[in-house]
Amino acid sequence: FYRFHSKQQPKMKISPQLFVFAATLPGSAQGCSRVLQNKFDTIVAGRSMDWGFSFEDILFLNPPGLEMDGGAGDLSVEWTSKYGSITSSIIPFFAGYGDAAKEYGTGIGPGEGCEGLTFEKDGSVDGVNTEGLAVHVLELGEQHGTQYAQPSAADPVNISFMRWSRYVLDNFATVAEAVEGLKTLTTIDERMCNGIVGPDGQTGVHLGAHMAMEDTTGDSAIIEHVDGEMQIYHSRTDALVMTNDPPFVQQKELLAKYDLWGGDIKLPENLPGTVDSRDRFVRLEYYLQYTPEPANYAEAIANIRTLISNTNVPFGAPYGGGIYPTWWTSFVDVTDKIYFFDWLLTPNMVWVDLQEIEWGSVPGILMLKPQDIDLVGNVLCEFTTLDGEDSTLDGCAETSPNLTDEVHCFSDPDRDGVNTIWPVC
Repeated sequence: FYRFHSKQQPKMKISPQLFVFAATLPGSAQGCSRVLQNKFDTIVAGRSMDWGFSFEDILFLNPPGLEMDGGAGDLSVEWTSKYGSITSSIIPFFAGYGDAAKEYGTGIGPGEGCEGLTFEKDGSVDGVNTEGLAVHVLELGEQHGTQYAQPSAADPVNISFMRWSRYVLDNFATVAEAVEGLKTLTTIDERMCNGIVGPDGQTGVHLGAHMAMEDTTGDSAIIEHVDGEMQIYHSRTDALVMTNDPPFVQQKELLAKYDLWGGDIKLPENLPGTVDSRDRFVRLEYYLQYTPEPANYAEAIANIRTLISNTNVPFGAPYGGGIYPTWWTSFVDVTDKIYFFDWLLTPNMVWVDLQEIEWGSVPGILMLKPQDIDLVGNVLCEFTTLDGEDSTLDGCAETSPNLTDEVHCFSDPDRDGVNTIWPVC
């Protein structure tokens, strides 16, 4: 289980090879992709996570009613979560878990390299809430355009990007609400893990990121911070794909060179095929034009799964001078509020149906390690407390839910039919 111990240790110096984490790599080596299909009855988004090492990502189940703050000092924004959500988080790496964490010297206990981060609050990069609003945070490095704002010195509006997605999922039901709400915040320019010293003597790490979101109406938005200013691209037709660098407006300018968008470059004969983020952007936009109408629920998910698979990087494949594979993919059915997660080192995909959850029985934030090779299907009852105890959720039997037939059915008869792959319980 994810437990950590307080211990004092000196600031750790790391090699130039390892310090690329702090600087991020040229050529958008840390790659991820996101795509949204919103033209059919079941609206589905998918994303991938590519990185030079595993963050040992964890899934959190976050009930409503949690007291939160922006994690940005005394003038942080504060809120109480209105909606429940499921999120995936990169916090285990920062908390000292996994081989890469040992090399970097991370940890969030007193005196450790990333002291100040909170295990259950920081690091969410993907998820969906009970209203069907989903978010996806991808890398857009500082050298590729991201520059957060300077903190407000007067008003409690500051937030760390490490709590960016939680703020959205906790507070808003639609993309339009979230866009307006984010306009009131200052996402601060900060360096984390100041207990780590790079080869140039500079302490801490800086992670540039941008966010995509979608909701049950098919609305979509992409949020970036360029030159210290928030940039918002809000459209249900023109904000369906996001990869990494360059910033979104430049990606669209590159896309306009292809014939489907008014340019001279002919497709498909000149469809770019590398793992470069610009090529992934064009491929997703191109293939999205031809996504067939699904005949059933399984095909609705499979359509997006195949699109994202087209951008994945195999384990061991060279990429920009290193190896940066795809560790996991996720798929969000915002129509039915179902979150699918596929850790690619295991043979099975898992999911959680937020509409099945009796939120009054959720005893605080729950967690699940998706790296467990035995997990398959509906894993709601596999979540534990932060101390590793059984969650005792309503409807969860004493035995593993993966040993019963009920994990493969919907409890609501109104949701049965051609748009589901599971029968009514």
